[in-house]
Amino acid sequence: MALTAVSLLVAIGVHAYRNPDEVAQFRRLSPLVLVSAVVSQTLVQLFMNWALLIPLRRHLHTLGFWEFLLVRSGGLVASSVVPVAGGMAVRLAYLRRRGVKVREVLPPYSNLVTWHQ
Repeated sequence: MALTAVSLLVAIGVHAYRNPDEVAQFRRLSPLVLVSAVVSQTLVQLFMNWALLIPLRRHLHTLGFWEFLLVRSGGLVASSVVPVAGGMAVRLAYLRRRGVKVREVLPPYSNLVTWHQ
């Protein structure tokens, strides 16, 4: 999990270095707006993780909340590289590796993933 956090912070730093005009736009915002945006985005990701984990618990009882959040974070990075289905491909590949057949998971999972991406 620490490696994912560090890689995301490095990617943000590289992006900020290459696009100083976007950083200047953040400076115009008040600290309260920035903090509330970060907190609300974090809460949304935690609730979305829980919503996606509920149907998966039927097939994979040992999948933990933080473990799946880490897989979803890797999916977010993959979605930035392959915008159409990168995140879903990462999640499905991980589930296949854990022994879950895609046919079992995809029907309940696809309803939640469709509007998430």
